[in-house]
Amino acid sequence: MKKYILLIAVFLTSLNVIQAQKLDLIPKPVKIEQQPRTFIIPASVHLILDEKVHKSAVFINDKFLKNTGITPKISIGNKHKNNAIQFLVDEKMNIPNDGYTLSVTRKGVLVKGKSTNGVLNGFQTLLQIFSAKEVRRGTIPFVEIEDYPRFEWRGMMLDVSRQFFDKQTVKNYIDWLAAHKMNIFHWHLTDDNGWRIEIKSMPDLTLKGGFRGPGEVLLPSYGSGNKRYGGYYTQEDIKEVVSYALERGVSIMPEIEIPGHSRAVTASYPEIGCVTSQETKSVQGEVKNVWCVGREENYQILDSIIREFTEIFPFEYMHVAGDEVNRATWGQCPKCQAVMKKEGYTDTFQLQNYFFRRIEKIVEKYDRKTAGWNEIIKGGELSPKTQIFAWQGISYGIESVKKGHPTVMIPGQYTYFDMAQSENERGHRWAAITDTKRVYSFEPIPENDLSLEEQKLIKGVQGALWSEYLDLPA
Repeated sequence: MKKYILLIAVFLTSLNVIQAQKLDLIPKPVKIEQQPRTFIIPASVHLILDEKVHKSAVFINDKFLKNTGITPKISIGNKHKNNAIQFLVDEKMNIPNDGYTLSVTRKGVLVKGKSTNGVLNGFQTLLQIFSAKEVRRGTIPFVEIEDYPRFEWRGMMLDVSRQFFDKQTVKNYIDWLAAHKMNIFHWHLTDDNGWRIEIKSMPDLTLKGGFRGPGEVLLPSYGSGNKRYGGYYTQEDIKEVVSYALERGVSIMPEIEIPGHSRAVTASYPEIGCVTSQETKSVQGEVKNVWCVGREENYQILDSIIREFTEIFPFEYMHVAGDEVNRATWGQCPKCQAVMKKEGYTDTFQLQNYFFRRIEKIVEKYDRKTAGWNEIIKGGELSPKTQIFAWQGISYGIESVKKGHPTVMIPGQYTYFDMAQSENERGHRWAAITDTKRVYSFEPIPENDLSLEEQKLIKGVQGALWSEYLDLPA
């Protein structure tokens, strides 16, 4: 009888071990196999980093220590050693870019990525395993994982104009993106309610346009109250955040809001706006928030601004917005009307297209590609290199692809996280009540509407966090 009791005890213990190894990884890996055994991390564990990953060494060291309580020894180079945790790049792997494999055996741990970002994705999976409730601290279950992303573009946006978030908060946001293997941080740096990036050729954009309140050029808004509110990032701040993001496998795409949503600009430099006899309002009720398309000096100013952006943001795309432009202002502006007459235009969408074709040339001049919201494809053709962000709905993404543009699907009905998650929650409702189930239900590629070749133009999916309602913690 004692023998049977002992066998049952061993069996139950084995079950507990198996259950303890169950993992919930987000996103779910493409392939995962587990065994009911664990690798015990040595107290003097060695982390071996490929030379191509060395810029992330401090990040990997700090996260490893925080999640395991073990201070590792780090070596740079392609070395092999038992009981070590190795992070290697193998560009010849038969796996999509940013993919990785993670192998945990009795000999140690091997994270192998097709690229540096692939290795970092594998490291994020390792961190999730460390933090799982079912995993005993200081151990790693035996697993074999193969994982890779479906899309090359996996982005998330943050609006820092309506509410200003300090540098550390932005870094925390990037940490969350990296933890979920998202590789693009879309930084919405300018809007009607605040200009947040230092431009040395135009200091008043931040000295004046970075603040709102009594006596400021911008009125209080979005809960900022009857006090001076705002802030901005110096160019050194930006460089620091860019470096921080790259160490975690995240690229930063900056956005400058033009030609609309520009009240912070025209309040700081009134000459940039149109001179009209009658004020018209934007969708959000703002007046004088549009760049004058007919003022030739404005293109020289934009050239200077875009040059400074490209000097501190190495990412290949520059987002120039183009959404919700109050084109009625142009209809009353003599300079804008003069351009329309000269070019033979019959509506202001054509004038908007004229503006963005000129902006494309400026962006390309600094070896970058243009990106913009889906409205910019109206009024005429743009460069096929220009990437479109379809925010108004899925049909706008289809239209963009049909016109030959690389497209990111970011429909507000599914991916805008400023929407209320329930009927009782604070938040916008114009797109939908957007709960987790609805977000997960979104399919970025409308297969029935696009050919296989057209589907390839959908580069990925992105979420957005606009900050109108972020003045309160809930």
